[in-house]
Amino acid sequence: IANPQTQAREMSFAMRAADDLSAQQVRLLEIPSEDVLRALLEGQASFKGSGEDSVVLCLRGRTFDVKEVETSNTLLFVSPESVQASGFDVIQPEADATLTVSFSAGSYLELVAAPPRLHQLRELLQRAAFAGEESEVDEDGQSRPLGHSLEELEDRVQDSRDEILRGLHEF
Repeated sequence: IANPQTQAREMSFAMRAADDLSAQQVRLLEIPSEDVLRALLEGQASFKGSGEDSVVLCLRGRTFDVKEVETSNTLLFVSPESVQASGFDVIQPEADATLTVSFSAGSYLELVAAPPRLHQLRELLQRAAFAGEESEVDEDGQSRPLGHSLEELEDRVQDSRDEILRGLHEF
């Protein structure tokens, strides 16, 4: 005799698309841990990337590559209000429940821990290396600023602040 609590139950309900349904408006991001979520919510994380670089997420001490993952299923998202208004209940669904799909997605963004990209830091530092007083003057005779500030390095290097500082100490 089968246990009725473990048997699969058939459920059916109506679904309708929201008026402004568009898969392009929303990107899903899979968060790998509570500390990454906390950093995002507290504004302690930043996305970096340009046309030729891949996108990364930098926390204070770690960097993650942002990868798009295609799914074989379409993910449908309904708002809590839609669920409550419809009377939909996973345990006891009503026959006439209608859910409104807010958006759908066929992919999501995944965060993958990335090693430091110290080559970017090395290239910037080599281009700013001191090559004598005469090379530190532009065509108009004005002196050029030497080196880069930490803020400039953070803007241009796809590593976390701590990884940049460790790289500077290594060089």
